[in-house]
Amino acid sequence: MRSIKTNIALISDDFFPAKTGVGVHLNQLASELIARGFNVTVLTSKNKNHKNEFEIINGVKVYRFRTLTIQGFPQALPTQSEIKKILLKEKIQIVHHHYTSFLMVQAFFAADKLQLPQISTYHFSVDVITQPLFMKPFKSLILKKQIQFLEKMKFLFIPSSKLLDQFKLKYPQINSIHISNFFKMEDFSENKSHLKQENFTILYSGRLATEKNIQLLIEAFGKLSESKKNVQLWIAGDGPLKKDLLEHATRLGVANQVKFWGHLNHSQLSELYKKADVFVLPSKLETFSLVCLEAMTFGLPLLLNRQLVSATEFVSQGKNGFLFDIDNSNELVQYLTYCYDNQGELNNMRSVSYDKSKAYNTNSIINKMIDHYRQVQNVV
Repeated sequence: MRSIKTNIALISDDFFPAKTGVGVHLNQLASELIARGFNVTVLTSKNKNHKNEFEIINGVKVYRFRTLTIQGFPQALPTQSEIKKILLKEKIQIVHHHYTSFLMVQAFFAADKLQLPQISTYHFSVDVITQPLFMKPFKSLILKKQIQFLEKMKFLFIPSSKLLDQFKLKYPQINSIHISNFFKMEDFSENKSHLKQENFTILYSGRLATEKNIQLLIEAFGKLSESKKNVQLWIAGDGPLKKDLLEHATRLGVANQVKFWGHLNHSQLSELYKKADVFVLPSKLETFSLVCLEAMTFGLPLLLNRQLVSATEFVSQGKNGFLFDIDNSNELVQYLTYCYDNQGELNNMRSVSYDKSKAYNTNSIINKMIDHYRQVQNVV
């Protein structure tokens, strides 16, 4: 019997080159679906470096729309008519949303008119969307609208099991299920052996944005450097707060010990993961952090904000890292000091981190996702 390929559209304002964890996840998901015989179309944003509104990247058909950048976030501005034409042209059978944005709204209505089944992955909350001051008054309205859209999805994939529990209690009317994000180790360097540096090296990787709370990390590093020699902080990533963070490091007198690497590709980021001693994520808001998976795969001990809903899914306290309170920097300083003073013990933590990363096996997660695609697929 001849197999019929499934045509799927992935909707996200970030894709390639990825600027956020969502974009990284989408690149990996698209690649995995192509490898399994899917026809994949991505609807996304367009920046000044994108010359064409349509291109094919590694077998993925990519359509880009005029875009407005707000607080570092690209916002694609298509019409419903534009999206509808693409969905018809590519004979799309399933629409999978990955961003809550204008693009998502337009794609939803276009797909709804065509009676296409739709799925969404919950990558971030309304709190992230409404960070800019001018957006805060609209938070309750945006949340209400978001829930209304999610209620109409065939499935809502939630990466964190703890967040799923909260969602089911608060929004039982939404068909939410747990499907974790995954991490393709082969996208990074194959050699993940730790390369010890002369300096004790603390690493952060991610967007330089308000919700990431990087000011707290720099403050804690400043306190650590007062009592410990040969320490350095590496910050990988880009975003709207870069200038403010540089100034913050200068005010604290640690600018020479804080290295801002900017946006890095997988190969470049691999080198930082291999050379770092610990990974710190002080974020206020995360549903499920892909960079934590990356750091664990390289065997890095993790120091995370204990208030993150997925924190205990990544960290076993004292075994592969520590959870700290972000209300002040003193507890983070305490754990950084412990790691500095007990660097021999970090080897055990590296082993535990690496072992925990194996739970996020690409094949099992992708297969579970495809099972749910099959459940909603229209048979033409």
